[in-house]
Amino acid sequence: PVHRDDLRFYALLDTIRVGVPPRLVASFYLDLGEARTEPVTEGILDATVARTVDAAHRLVSLRAGTVEPAFRPSYACRWCVARPTCTVGQEWLADDDDLLGDLTSQSDAP
Repeated sequence: PVHRDDLRFYALLDTIRVGVPPRLVASFYLDLGEARTEPVTEGILDATVARTVDAAHRLVSLRAGTVEPAFRPSYACRWCVARPTCTVGQEWLADDDDLLGDLTSQSDAP
């Protein structure tokens, strides 16, 4: 999903720059050996504008100190520089490792 959101944002930027939206966005996944495409519609561009405006408002609020940052753990925690001191990320990674361990042990079952 993150890749699709990135592509949609690039489509929005291209629309602003050129004045005409691209017909499709595409990403090629080497591990799967396939391209995934998505048509660019007015609805996608509208949703992308809304996400961009929301993100800008959030950034301004964080910098102004009117809202507190929220920790939202994800797979990116594995590579985060704050991981050694972030209890939220450490807990999420421990739970994630437990889940992976459960899945691995189930796949070993006859």
